[in-house]
Amino acid sequence: MNVEKTLIYLYDELVSTSEQDSMHFDPIQYEDVGKYKSRIIKSGKLLELELFPVIPNKPSNIKKALSDKEKKEEKIRLIIARHAANLKYTKRNIIRIIHKNFKPGDLKATLKYNAENLPDCLEKAKKDTANYLRRMQRWATKKGWGKLRYHYVVSGGYPKERGEGLTRFHVHLTIGGFRNINKAKEIWGKCDYPHIEKIVGSIDNWANYVAKNAVKTNESIINGKESKVKRHGHSVGLIRSWRYAEQSEKKVSLKKIMEIQQEEYEIPRIFQQMFKSYSYTGHTISGSKFTKGKYIRITMMKKQNGRN
Repeated sequence: MNVEKTLIYLYDELVSTSEQDSMHFDPIQYEDVGKYKSRIIKSGKLLELELFPVIPNKPSNIKKALSDKEKKEEKIRLIIARHAANLKYTKRNIIRIIHKNFKPGDLKATLKYNAENLPDCLEKAKKDTANYLRRMQRWATKKGWGKLRYHYVVSGGYPKERGEGLTRFHVHLTIGGFRNINKAKEIWGKCDYPHIEKIVGSIDNWANYVAKNAVKTNESIINGKESKVKRHGHSVGLIRSWRYAEQSEKKVSLKKIMEIQQEEYEIPRIFQQMFKSYSYTGHTISGSKFTKGKYIRITMMKKQNGRN
């Protein structure tokens, strides 16, 4: 069953023509929810299904006058909300890029530093990463391997969870097109034993690990202000236009949404039946401090030759 047909099947299951379906639930939790929408995103072998509430705008002619203290608190609240949304987008963006552009047989690397080579700031660590990638490309060009594909995240340099000081800088790198692991280790030259190996099997665990590190170190909030230091990057030409299935404007039954939430243990079975060529890998059901309704996200991986 292709994506478009599956989406139609999904809505046959979720869309209700009866307005009574939404009358049996907590009115406080869903009073501002206009409808639910569904979105399917494919990135390589990864499939994501998102069910999310659509909150209608409620114009008001009455504007509450805020004190200076309330204005400051509101500004900080909005910064924190934007920060959280940015980190969520960054994580999912990195996962999709890695799934879409890399495959088993490409290289994954965690590049660390000896004490004498340890950079004292993020800019130096990023410069080391850029120099390494340039040297790798020169070697690949010399060998006739063509243009390399890569994605990197510079991690470290943030306060330790225990004790004083900062964590050590290191680099998480995914690279395609380079065929000599020993030469890749030699070119780094900043530590005795850089961890570089081929990706074997599913790329999902590595993609999630890299994204987790990027989110952990991407931005920070200090006194209500964000630091705009970007710690990740990729080569020119990587595919970033993942496929969005057509979105329906039909109202999704709140009753079905609540059934999914209340019978959470049934989610793997329900969606495994809907997407027979995919294997269920996980799901999340989350809320928001700023909007009503629940956000449901299911992830699945394409099966190989009809098997997991």
